[in-house]
Amino acid sequence: MQEQHVSLPDFYIAWFMAMNEVRKIKENLFVPDLLNSLKTRLAALRKSRAFKMSLYLDPRMNYHGSTFFPPEEKVEIQRYINETWQRIHQLQSTSSSSIMSNESLSVSEGIDDFDEYLTEMFGGAVDTENRPQTKFLQQLQSLDLEPRQSHSYNVWDHWVSRKTTHPELYAVAMVVLSTPSNQVSVERAFSVLGIVLSNRRTQLAEDTLTNILLVKLNKALFPQAISSAYNWKEI
Repeated sequence: MQEQHVSLPDFYIAWFMAMNEVRKIKENLFVPDLLNSLKTRLAALRKSRAFKMSLYLDPRMNYHGSTFFPPEEKVEIQRYINETWQRIHQLQSTSSSSIMSNESLSVSEGIDDFDEYLTEMFGGAVDTENRPQTKFLQQLQSLDLEPRQSHSYNVWDHWVSRKTTHPELYAVAMVVLSTPSNQVSVERAFSVLGIVLSNRRTQLAEDTLTNILLVKLNKALFPQAISSAYNWKEI
C-alpha cells in the first residue's frame, strides 16, 4: 500500500488478504471485532461508483460463474460504464470522431441489394448508425463470460493488451484503473514541499516553487524526457 499508485481492484485484493491473515489469528479477543470492522468498511467502499466499475472490469472478480455481483447490480454497473464511455467520447478530439464516422460510413456503403433481399425475407434491418455502440455493449456484457484469473494477475496489462480489440472499454479502464486508492503520492508531495520551502527559502516565487517540485517529484522520468526533448547531436 506504499506504492506510488495502487488501483482500486488491487486495493480490494490487499484488503481481502489482510482479512484472511487476521482470521488466522487464534485465541485473540480483538480478532472478531477487527474482522467485523474490516468487512463493514469494505462494504461502505463498495458503494462507490468508481469502485464498482473497477471491480467489474477486473477478471479476478467478474468472470464466468462468479457470484460477486448480483444480476441487478451488474445492470447498474454496466450503465455506469456506458455513461463513462459516452463522457470520454464527448471529450475526444474531432479527428477521432471523424475516424469513427468514416468507419460507420464504410459499413453503410457495404449494404447491397442482397442485404435488402434478406430484409425482405426475414425482416429487420442492418444496423449502420448504432454499430459502434452495439459492439461496445456486447463486449461490456460479455466480460462476465471470461475465465477467472489469479489474485496476482496484472489487470492494467490485461487492458493494455486489449487496446485494439476493445478500444472503448480500454479507454474506460484506463480512467477507472487510474483512480488512486490511497494518498501516498499526496503525502510524499507535502514532504517534498516541506523540504524545498524551508525557513531559509521563504521568498521563492510561485512559478519557481512549482518547477522545483515538478523536478523533484518526477525525477525518475527526466532521463527519458530529456533524451527525447533535444537533439543532442545538433547541440
